[in-house]
Amino acid sequence: GIGVTITTESGKIKVVNVIENSPAQKAGLLPDDTIFAVDGKEVNGMTLSDVSHMLRGEKGSEVNVTILRKKKKIQKMIVRDEIKLKSVDAKILDDDIAYIQIYTFISNDVVNEVFDAISKTTPQARGIIIDLRGNTGGLLPAAIRIANIFIEHGTIVSIVDRNGIKNTIDAQFSPVRINKPMVILTDGATASASEIFAGAMKDYQLAVLVGEKTFGKGMIQKIYPLANNTGMNLTIGKYLTPNGTDINKLGIEPNYEVKYTLKDIKEHKDAQLEKAKYILKNRFLQEDEEEELSKAS
Repeated sequence: GIGVTITTESGKIKVVNVIENSPAQKAGLLPDDTIFAVDGKEVNGMTLSDVSHMLRGEKGSEVNVTILRKKKKIQKMIVRDEIKLKSVDAKILDDDIAYIQIYTFISNDVVNEVFDAISKTTPQARGIIIDLRGNTGGLLPAAIRIANIFIEHGTIVSIVDRNGIKNTIDAQFSPVRINKPMVILTDGATASASEIFAGAMKDYQLAVLVGEKTFGKGMIQKIYPLANNTGMNLTIGKYLTPNGTDINKLGIEPNYEVKYTLKDIKEHKDAQLEKAKYILKNRFLQEDEEEELSKAS
């Protein structure tokens, strides 16, 4: 394929995320681009499955993708390649901040990958940045197990069915327990399981959210197979954050709204990440001052 995550919005095919070092990134595709045509065929109104099939092909083959960016049509000839997906990336920033990006909660291995990322970065870190931008969700149990790392007691998420009956999922034992200053980065593509994690962390004031309002997908759905290779996706309930907030179609507002502009992308700047680092650095200074006062007394 070309290495993009796509979604449909009012019949239009939108790019949600561009995978790092993918053919799409090398060709200059950006999040929020609209895919207008593939190999000259307009895709408005088509299903995600059909458009994905058109974008995929043999490794080394070319596909002509026409995108809309600020009402301007741009053609990109992209050479398809094997796309290697990863769930988690981690590194140390400025010697004292652990940066952990969770790309998706779909993988069954994401929890272990997060555990590994934490074990490699947090011992020498004073604070943590968790990047959920472009993470459209995945497996609910994965998000809950990762939330358990930081939330020791209390409800992580509530599930309300069509009859208004509420069931809560509470924090449980975790082999890894972290208590350090944290910032979570969010954007308009942060959805579903990502919102459950981010919402719980915000409600318990265990993390500051920086970026843009999340997508707002708080519905629980179940697929029922039907005849002739068809199926029905039925909404059977909704999620509530620990404070009882319904995020569906509303999203979660960040504590600090910071836009990630097209100019930032072109200039390889990340104002949201810089704001997160600034918040943590100020927190470190505050902790140092409190420690000095404690020693003096």
